[in-house]
Amino acid sequence: MSPGMPTRSRKYNFWPPLLVALGLLFVVLVVWSLQRAQVPGRAVAAGYATQMSPAGAIVWEQRGWTSSLTLDRHLFRCELRDGRGQPLSGAHGHLQLAGTTPLPLVETAPGNYQAQLPTALAGAHVAQLTLARDGAQQIRNLQLQLAGP
Repeated sequence: MSPGMPTRSRKYNFWPPLLVALGLLFVVLVVWSLQRAQVPGRAVAAGYATQMSPAGAIVWEQRGWTSSLTLDRHLFRCELRDGRGQPLSGAHGHLQLAGTTPLPLVETAPGNYQAQLPTALAGAHVAQLTLARDGAQQIRNLQLQLAGP
């Protein structure tokens, strides 16, 4: 190069570091999702979908009733509480997996209900939970992740 001629500066190529960063983010998200899938008790997708029958929905919400759902291997548990946090006894309901007959929820202690799922089931299953008490009804669509037998 002769003196007085402008020098060409080399442009920084940002694509390689960006692609490496995206690859690392992808690996982190895959590892995180695999770990979350292995955590027992988190098999019920809490906000998967919730709907309530129109008449019973208002009563359920006005009373402040809440339900807490867990899945321990093939044992589905539902804990019902009233507006003061006390166990809610006397409810009835069932859990129905797609394509199967409804499994009744049995009250094992005040406010604690459970249903035993078939041990042969494994993988992801869509289910519908129906709870009713004193004219109020709650219907929740769930996605269950069942471990193998």
